[in-house]
Amino acid sequence: MANPQFEPDPAAHELAPDGELAHTAVTFRGWLSAKEDGEPLDGGIYRLYTSPWFDEWLEIESGDLLYRLQGDESSTIWVKRDARINKCQAAEACHFGEQEVELGTDPTSTYSAAWRRYPRG
Repeated sequence: MANPQFEPDPAAHELAPDGELAHTAVTFRGWLSAKEDGEPLDGGIYRLYTSPWFDEWLEIESGDLLYRLQGDESSTIWVKRDARINKCQAAEACHFGEQEVELGTDPTSTYSAAWRRYPRG
């Protein structure tokens, strides 16, 4: 009986041909967002949505993304173990109630900030 001929899975061949990268990578699964040409989004990041409602995502710097395996409906990605990843979650405005939310980089992110920047009258 002859041994069947097997081809290595692309991820194993790329990431762990000798087992080296298998210990230095972390795996995530979700829906990867990039520009239409596959380049990273503004700021050099890729966004991996981890929720089917697209309200939770990870922001991963392009240099930290090691490999992507495209599935039928989602992706599996491998990221450097020591990567700095931002975990983000969308929220509705009503969750903030009377709190004032202002981003330092966006002077118009709240009503009062917009008022200071663009006063009326």
